[in-house]
Amino acid sequence: MPSSAGDRFWQLSGGVARCGACGRRMRVVCRTKRPKKKPPRRYGYYRCVASHDNGEEGCANGRMVSAAVLEAKV
Repeated sequence: MPSSAGDRFWQLSGGVARCGACGRRMRVVCRTKRPKKKPPRRYGYYRCVASHDNGEEGCANGRMVSAAVLEAKV
């Protein structure tokens, strides 16, 4: 079932997106930036679940991939 975390439909959640380094699923990660004198902006990313949970010991791929960029490629 796709995630609706962060009031957004995540097209590649639910185990569809996989890490290129270890093959485990990618987890949804939301970040909010609050610039001065502007409304907050939410950014969505996908990140390897093993790296998210265990750092470099879990997976060497510690990068977060922009959801907009990855979903556009798929």
